[in-house]
Amino acid sequence: MSVNEMMKPDSVSSDRLQELVQQSLAITRHVDLFLWMQGSVREMMPHDVMIAAWGNFSSGRLNYDVISSISEVRTQHLIDARENIDALMGSLFGKWQQQDAQWFVMNRFSSLDSVVTVPANGAKCFMDRLHNMKSLLVYGIHDLRGHNDSLYVFFDAADEFPLRRLSLEMLMPHIDLALRRIEMLVDDNQPPEEAGVVDEECSRAVAVLSEREKQIMKWVKLGKSNHEIGAILDISPNTVKNHLKRIFDKLGVSSRLQALNRCGNAI
Repeated sequence: MSVNEMMKPDSVSSDRLQELVQQSLAITRHVDLFLWMQGSVREMMPHDVMIAAWGNFSSGRLNYDVISSISEVRTQHLIDARENIDALMGSLFGKWQQQDAQWFVMNRFSSLDSVVTVPANGAKCFMDRLHNMKSLLVYGIHDLRGHNDSLYVFFDAADEFPLRRLSLEMLMPHIDLALRRIEMLVDDNQPPEEAGVVDEECSRAVAVLSEREKQIMKWVKLGKSNHEIGAILDISPNTVKNHLKRIFDKLGVSSRLQALNRCGNAI
């Protein structure tokens, strides 16, 4: 009997599912998606981490988004683990294709090494947290028009992935649509030269900022609100506001725009 056949019947009411679908239609920002996934969706589809990958899996040119209850596993941390995650998602995409493009669950593995060989590099913290996971769900979508396939991988620390079939089949199309409606946090396919020229004055301005303040300014540059930055960095919006006040004081400015004009090219 396959792991999919072993899944328990869904006891969730249709009214609750309809409520979640309605909530998904109101998602317009990344923070909305984060709160929805970590609240209502996680209640119905328990999981610790979701990694979404989309793009051309044949060429390996992929974009990512991460929704996670673990502070060390966020979209900005994935950049350092890019080589590892590319290998992991590429292999899981291949397994999904071997399953005739049907979703599947893998339970009771001791570490990701038993699922797929992931090369080691310096992205230790991010990958260590994933290695603590013991079960996963893989759900893919072929994009026949844009040739931009999507793969959603849900990780959980439980030995068996706690999922109901009806919840999955009802919610996944709306999770996919919600992600397509929001701007991605990190575009790793942008050529480095598009970031602009870093002049000496910008470099001096950035040098006075702490590492946390540089993180804050990076997300300000991407147009994120205090609430969105707080959700991304796992801190409160008020803490973000206090960081911004210190940044403005250090740079001798009074607004986000002035701060970006002062040091944006060096962030």
